[in-house]
Amino acid sequence: MAIATSSRSARAGSPVPSPGPAGAGRLRAVRDYLSPAEWTRVALMAAAVVAAHNHVLRRWLRGECPDPVAEVDLALRQVIELFTAPGDSVNGVDGGDGTTIIAFRSGQDIEALLPALRRLADSVPSGSA
Repeated sequence: MAIATSSRSARAGSPVPSPGPAGAGRLRAVRDYLSPAEWTRVALMAAAVVAAHNHVLRRWLRGECPDPVAEVDLALRQVIELFTAPGDSVNGVDGGDGTTIIAFRSGQDIEALLPALRRLADSVPSGSA
């Protein structure tokens, strides 16, 4: 399971703002489903995504990257491969079962969204996701 979160960068010397009450609630809801080892994996995946993005960004800014979109796609595919067990499906390529959910910011409470997300995930016919 991969979870992506975003945070705002802080200026040098100033503290990074902590998530507000709503953000803390979302983290608590997810924390209930993940073990400490899974949290470590989430942190490692997030760091790898940032490193891959920044690598391509630096190359693009130096004029060394003719197609940054293609390069970041390749870099992120490599990150996915690093964290995918052998035999696991990546983007459904092997036709295996699985669920991909992309979440966007919402003003709704997480507890109100979870039933709707479960209904959506259950309503997708196998192989069409």
